[in-house]
Amino acid sequence: VTNPPIDPIREELVMSLATAIGPKQNLLGESPEHARRIHIGQPILTNDDLERIRQVDHPHFATRTLR
Repeated sequence: VTNPPIDPIREELVMSLATAIGPKQNLLGESPEHARRIHIGQPILTNDDLERIRQVDHPHFATRTLR
């Protein structure tokens, strides 16, 4: 939120609801491990989104289902 408010067009350029799932690496470093994150476009996940994440078959992304 800005004060005074900025218009929606400019706000979209500087604000985002996107986030990444996975371990954060050193901000100043640069290595292949920095790319080992799952990027999602919104903070609310649907059941389909959760299922797609659960089905990721990669050794760096282990998932567990809690019941």
